Amino acid sequence: MRLAQMRVRPSQRSNARRRLLVALSKGGHPPPRGKPPSVLEVGVVFVGVCFLLVGGVVWIAAFVPTGCGDPPPSPTQRAVNHLEDVLYEQEGSRASRGDSWAELRADYELFLRRRNNRVNAGVEWMALRFYDHPKLADIPRGDSDGDATPAGQFQELLDAWGRPLVVMLPWERDALIGMDPGAKPILFRRPPESQHPVLVFSAGPDGLLYTRDDVQGMNWWDLR
Repeated sequence: MRLAQMRVRPSQRSNARRRLLVALSKGGHPPPRGKPPSVLEVGVVFVGVCFLLVGGVVWIAAFVPTGCGDPPPSPTQRAVNHLEDVLYEQEGSRASRGDSWAELRADYELFLRRRNNRVNAGVEWMALRFYDHPKLADIPRGDSDGDATPAGQFQELLDAWGRPLVVMLPWERDALIGMDPGAKPILFRRPPESQHPVLVFSAGPDGLLYTRDDVQGMNWWDLR
């Protein structure tokens, strides 16, 4: 008796089928089956989608070139790099003749005999020797130590803070650097552990050598 009551009658099946066909013919949808998802299930799906989106963004940033790259160097960094480039270009053009720096050194010693001190001599010589070099065209010039001539000789190449860039040439063991007008020059010695012939840098915003804000060239040494 109980089994007979549990069986679905054919008339009930046909009625359910008829209701479904009527609903579909009217553009409706079949009646929903099962219970709706719980809040917990919805939350789990949402968190999973967020993880997938974040992971995709991280993967794109890490492995796909975006064209942004590193920010462009500051004007002072660009000036330091260009001074190094100019000097190494000169060395490369003379290396095949076997004299390397000899011609530049002779010109530098002649330059020293025409002036009365050695303060900022390296950068002043570069400003005069390579006056029309295209890589130095955008570097500002000035007379921070007060020894420039009316014609502009003995000017220095300056950083963004109006101080002379520090240039130590390959044949020099030390150099006198005058950072500000009227200030006592600083004796700058070549670090013994430096293996690079050319040393170029800026003392940075504070005007002090060997501090964290120094703008370094490619051939730098860690003394700070």
